[in-house]
Amino acid sequence: IGSMMREEVAKGTEFGRYAAPFIETGTMVSLERITQFLKQKLTSQDVQATGYVMNGYPRNVESLESYLAFEQPTAVIHLLASDDIVRKRLKERGRADDTPEVIETKLRRYHETEKAACEYVRTKTDIPFLEVDASQPAEEVTRQILKFISV
Repeated sequence: IGSMMREEVAKGTEFGRYAAPFIETGTMVSLERITQFLKQKLTSQDVQATGYVMNGYPRNVESLESYLAFEQPTAVIHLLASDDIVRKRLKERGRADDTPEVIETKLRRYHETEKAACEYVRTKTDIPFLEVDASQPAEEVTRQILKFISV
């Protein structure tokens, strides 16, 4: 979702102008606006024809319920890693918005809300759910995911 939002910022669209300060600070776009944006993007014919992988969304139970109101995912994969590994990987990817403050905001939000969204999917839906230890080598993480989605 972040890459789609950054693309909108680069294009200078109305949504991009709205989203830019949220991206810079690592805070969340309002539920109403992100739902409207995603509904438009994810229900388009080309996306529906090819499918998609969504990374980092939904961020909480409220956004999950909003998403499930218009779309049903094929599966949910939750990648687990320690905070230290996440900090290291976010710093290494070199994005301008990955400042130490933004990284800490993202980690705090994950612990406060995103884990609950994963638990909701795991216990209150029939959506296939997989947790993977993402501290393993990338090849092993990929193998587990491909096995789960039967590719």
